[in-house]
Amino acid sequence: MANRSTRTGVGALFAAGSTLSMGIAAGGVLTLVFSLLVTRYFGAREYSTLAPLLSFGAIAGVASAGVQNAIMFDIVTHNSFRVVVRHLRSLGVASLVVVALGPFVAGYLRVSLVSAFAALTFAAVTLVSCVPVAMLLARRRILSLSLFNFLQALLRVAVLIPLRHGSPVTVTFAASLGAVLVGGFGMLGVALKSVPVSGEATPVVSPVQFGQYALGSVLFLPVSIPTWLARHFLDPTQAGVFSLAVLLASTIVMFAGPVTSVVTPRVRAGERGHLLRQGAWLTGVFAVVSGLGLLAAAPLVLPSLESTPLPGLRGYLIPLCVGAILWSLALYGTWIDVAARGRALGFTVATVVGLGAQLLFAWIAPSSFSLAWGPALSGLLYGLLVLFEHYRHSSLGPSAG
Repeated sequence: MANRSTRTGVGALFAAGSTLSMGIAAGGVLTLVFSLLVTRYFGAREYSTLAPLLSFGAIAGVASAGVQNAIMFDIVTHNSFRVVVRHLRSLGVASLVVVALGPFVAGYLRVSLVSAFAALTFAAVTLVSCVPVAMLLARRRILSLSLFNFLQALLRVAVLIPLRHGSPVTVTFAASLGAVLVGGFGMLGVALKSVPVSGEATPVVSPVQFGQYALGSVLFLPVSIPTWLARHFLDPTQAGVFSLAVLLASTIVMFAGPVTSVVTPRVRAGERGHLLRQGAWLTGVFAVVSGLGLLAAAPLVLPSLESTPLPGLRGYLIPLCVGAILWSLALYGTWIDVAARGRALGFTVATVVGLGAQLLFAWIAPSSFSLAWGPALSGLLYGLLVLFEHYRHSSLGPSAG
């Protein structure tokens, strides 16, 4: 009976993870289509400007994993959606801080202040949209979440095409912001129908939850920051191709991430043992398969789709994919541990250390080589620390099974 139960649990995990991964993958394909259309309509040189601006939305989307998990853990613990109110207050403050960074971003990326504010507004709205995602995850509405992820990406492309003759910044961020708003309100409506709002909410977010916010805000930076560095250090054409490679590699993390999203609510509810090990295997399989698929197909297909050569794309992709696979596994171990024990400070420090090593490498030897291998360097350093932290506690070790 135990073996049958284990197989059933693993099968359910694989089915839920695969469902969400397919939704993320389909959305990721459409996100890639969006970027390819932007490159085709406005040119690789213009994309080198738009890519680092769009990356703020991508960073906010993955950084919101910390907020998303904190909210989801809170909902599961209190069995109520009322706890969302206190998180919304904190998110409002964080959003204002993000938008206020506009002058600094404009100066560093050498873009107009309007472009910087548009990108940061998109990032702020993306951050807040993690609230309905957390509500759906807490109620294990995996299919709904997958469908909305796909529909958001589809809407983004559908809006871009008829507006393609307008200003690149205006068109790109109007499509992006509109898709996030429509998807966020749609998910909120479905989530509120799934369970009555009940229970009491405490007035403030706890220090533990702030720690999870901080962790989420830095965890995806090593994968995405090469886009900013490319804009700063490389010539515009090379930066455009490099940014496209970063976008492709970052989808590996997004594709493997759904397994974490499926496992963490169960860990929060007290499940351990085989669930954790099988989740780690599935995360690794999803990351490696998607990485190999990108390396095989992207350099062959994309130049034809773009009707222009993309010099160096494969050379950039190889190290970037290695880094993305390492970070996929590290992120899984991190959020499983946080779900079980709540502690996030050590992981935040480890991320900052790894990111510091990556930035130092890029600063000492600014080139496409150092930028491309940076995520692998930081991922290796961070991953070693995560594994040490993960297995030295009995709550997640073999005895927990």
